[in-house]
Amino acid sequence: MRTEDTTFDDLTNPGAARDFFKRRPMPPFEPNAEGFSLANALWLMELSRIVYRRDAPETGALVPSRSGFLENAGVRQVAPFFNSDRTDTQAMLVASEREPRFAALVFRGTEQRPKDLVTDILFAAKKVSGGSSQLTCDKTPSAEIKSKAAAAESVG
Repeated sequence: MRTEDTTFDDLTNPGAARDFFKRRPMPPFEPNAEGFSLANALWLMELSRIVYRRDAPETGALVPSRSGFLENAGVRQVAPFFNSDRTDTQAMLVASEREPRFAALVFRGTEQRPKDLVTDILFAAKKVSGGSSQLTCDKTPSAEIKSKAAAAESVG
């Protein structure tokens, strides 16, 4: 994908695309790369877009399916799509079906839903031993955050 090919809809609704793995020729994945790899960046970019494509049994499944696009690219989902209502986390585990072999665990990020926005608000960097930071999520929101989330959900 080149910048001039990117639309506003690509950014706000990536799952609705119909051109996964087709915007430019996909070079072979480089599983042994020790530094930046344009080939790997392109593959990971496309996987990061397609994870938003809804597939059965998700609500709002689209045709053609996510699994169909993956199959056409020589990749398959190797485990059921992970969707946790408790943590509002969604992910897929994929693996290549041809050489070079690779696997990727791909998460959805924030979608335009109040629950996702609240989850983002609850993330904070916390100091851990050795002085480094670790991201954590406090799943017990304050009364103020609960009221804002309720207000956001009532709007839409």
